[in-house]
Amino acid sequence: MGFFGEWARRIAYWQRREQFDTELQEEMAFHLAQRESDTARLRDARLRFGNQTLLRERSRDEWGWTLLDSAMADIRYTLRGFRKQPAFASIAISTLAVAIGGGTAILTLADAVLFRPLPYPDPAELTLVFEGNMQRELVRADTAPGTYRALRDSMRTLRGLALYQPSETNLTGEGEPERLDAARASANFFQTVGIRPHLGRFFQAGEDIPGRDSVVILSYELWQRRFGADVHVLGRKILLSEQPYTVIGVLPPHFRYYFDRGELWTPFAGGPEVWAGRSARYIYITGRRPNGVSMQQVQAELDALSAQYRNDFPRDCAQTKLQAVSLRERLAEDSRTSLYFLLAAVFGLLLIACSNVASLLLTRAVARGAELSVRLALGASRGRLVRQLFTESLVLAVAAGGASLLVAAAALQMLQPLVPPGMAAFTTLTIDWRVVSIQCGLALFCTLLSGLLPAFRTADSLTTRAIGGVHHERLRGAMIAGEVALAILLLTGASLLFRTFTNLNNVAPGFEPDGLLSMQTVLPNSLYRDPALRTRFYENILERVRGVPGVTGAAFASAVPTTWKGGFSTYTAEGRTQEPGQTSAMMRQTTPGYFKTLGIPLREGRLLAEGDHGGSALVAVVNEAMAKRVWPGESAIGKRIHRGDAQTDNPWITIVGVVGDVREMGLAAPSPVITYFPESQHPTATFSAPNYLLVRTQHSPGAWSDAIRRAVHEVSPSQTVAKILPVPEVLAKETQERRIQMTITVAFASTALFLACLGLYGLISYAVAQRRRELGVRLALGATPSQLVALVVGSGAKFTTAGAVVGFAAAAGLSRFMTSLLFQVKPLDPAVFGAVAGLLASTAVIACWLPARRARKIEPAQALRYD
Repeated sequence: MGFFGEWARRIAYWQRREQFDTELQEEMAFHLAQRESDTARLRDARLRFGNQTLLRERSRDEWGWTLLDSAMADIRYTLRGFRKQPAFASIAISTLAVAIGGGTAILTLADAVLFRPLPYPDPAELTLVFEGNMQRELVRADTAPGTYRALRDSMRTLRGLALYQPSETNLTGEGEPERLDAARASANFFQTVGIRPHLGRFFQAGEDIPGRDSVVILSYELWQRRFGADVHVLGRKILLSEQPYTVIGVLPPHFRYYFDRGELWTPFAGGPEVWAGRSARYIYITGRRPNGVSMQQVQAELDALSAQYRNDFPRDCAQTKLQAVSLRERLAEDSRTSLYFLLAAVFGLLLIACSNVASLLLTRAVARGAELSVRLALGASRGRLVRQLFTESLVLAVAAGGASLLVAAAALQMLQPLVPPGMAAFTTLTIDWRVVSIQCGLALFCTLLSGLLPAFRTADSLTTRAIGGVHHERLRGAMIAGEVALAILLLTGASLLFRTFTNLNNVAPGFEPDGLLSMQTVLPNSLYRDPALRTRFYENILERVRGVPGVTGAAFASAVPTTWKGGFSTYTAEGRTQEPGQTSAMMRQTTPGYFKTLGIPLREGRLLAEGDHGGSALVAVVNEAMAKRVWPGESAIGKRIHRGDAQTDNPWITIVGVVGDVREMGLAAPSPVITYFPESQHPTATFSAPNYLLVRTQHSPGAWSDAIRRAVHEVSPSQTVAKILPVPEVLAKETQERRIQMTITVAFASTALFLACLGLYGLISYAVAQRRRELGVRLALGATPSQLVALVVGSGAKFTTAGAVVGFAAAAGLSRFMTSLLFQVKPLDPAVFGAVAGLLASTAVIACWLPARRARKIEPAQALRYD
């Protein structure tokens, strides 16, 4: 019979194996009856026929698959055993499910952020170029158009250099006015990235020249949402900031590049003065690194060009430091450390879970010592016992793997905010084949780790008749010590992150966020070129908004604190010599009432007032950080500055007030030096124009959003009002990533501590049960119950201490790795390590005391009769 015929015969047997067994028994009974009729003695007939059980086994071996039959029998036997011990099965499955599900979710996040290919052709070639500042140690700063033009004409290691600039625009003319995230790009940008349009075409040469740049490309999502996926949208005129643009194309779905921006794309068009500029830095450069060109070669060329620019343009490029970084590295750069930490936490939790399950399996095997010994005596081999015990762990892992999918699905939703903003548009964490493959791998890992060692160890003990001996206790003790060490690692990391999160929440932002509502109200330059019109708009809006019942204050400003971490400009202080890199300050334009609306305290002088208008003397208010830097030990009131460096002839501005510091760069960063200018005295400085309306309300600021929006539209019906948010929610976004990291780590650490203490409790309980006779003898010989308690607790303390020593040593190294994730917390913070030690000690004592309490209740007479 050929190979396929053999397989067909065996498959046919599997389909009718019950009928085969029945027919086989009937046939054997028939032959036995025939022999009995020919033989006088029944015993002789049966001996001549042979062992019926052995004959049935051999027949099954010939017709079926022995290994598969045996495996199915082991699985059925395992399931019956789990039904008899549901508590054991539930604890083991839930333990593995939490560990595998959490591990799957974190590994899926890491795979998506660090390894999954970016949605561009040949993504490894895509490279970003930044213009850093050596003095200020800025290495990821944006670039000037003049620098881009020079790089485009001279670089050899990067091809297709293109630029793009994130921006915003108002979409009006049809339906509700809408403020959209947009971008401006050079004509070759999309060709460099390597994508194709979903509809229409991309920019062509010549469309990046002023006067010929009124074309626009829509994102796929905007085309779907705002234009109803109309295929006839090409050639249609739309109004962007009240200027007509012609739609020429639609991007492919989910396209984003570096920033999570780009619902509309227009050409970057600049005149000769723009392309010659090297001081104003607001664009980003990208290109492709050809095959065979390393990042080291690219950086070497940029280093040479940086030195050349510093020499040729000392005024604008004195501190220039160009740097290249791959797109993948830059997108994942800010998340890399936290992801590695979470991966380490996952691996630790998996080890703890596997160790705990292995300990449970060992305990169960010891409890089944009599059964396994009988099987061994009846002829079962050591390998057969190992296979049976390993099957139990395999069944547990399969059940836990299925349950872990539910855990992973819930965890992935919570982890979605940890995806870097530049990847969020095309990275959705969902259950897919990648997730399932990761989950299967983890389940197999857990099976091997938690099942093989107990199976071999139990089989060895049985063959040497030492089951339940001291070596089992030592093995379990080593597992518990390892669990304690890993739990300390996770607890230390969680405690450090918790302290960081608490410190961030307790940081004073420099103003009063409660009751404050923010909204974006950007004025189109085409309608408000006249400075007087801009000022009148602000005044009219503020008059209407302040009249809304429940509103106690309102003002316009350049940004909501912490939302715009840019806006720096060079300044010169009269009569002061300052170090290079110390002559840049954050510029903010405001309307009168800004400081009172936000609750920013006045330290000296006065605030900006209604009388500070275009016809009066130029004034400014500075924060304490600037006053201390520029005029240390002196009063800043009456001092003068002007915008630009010492070579410019800009008018002098008098300092009239000093206010408290505001953490504009984020809650974790110190306040920068800030200058506040009245909007009415600098209306042409649209770079820092007051684009945000801030409103102080009596309570629940979100309840006033509709009334304030109506007040704005009463003044200007076409004015967009976007990004309406209570300021506390704005600040909460600053800590969102750290909050998620802390929550995950605390959950892992809590689970790890619980599992470690559960394992310690099981070990001590088992030891008490095994030593019941010994403890009874001790009591009979005069030991007190308290001495028994001390003996039992001391046994647990031995393993806990061993694990603690290793765990704290490893935690000291881990905390240094976490330095970049911490805020106002020392890596070796004594309070954190002390709290972890106290928590571990208290839980370990509880885990040991519960079985110790049972030990002190032992009756000597009963213990001596105990078998």
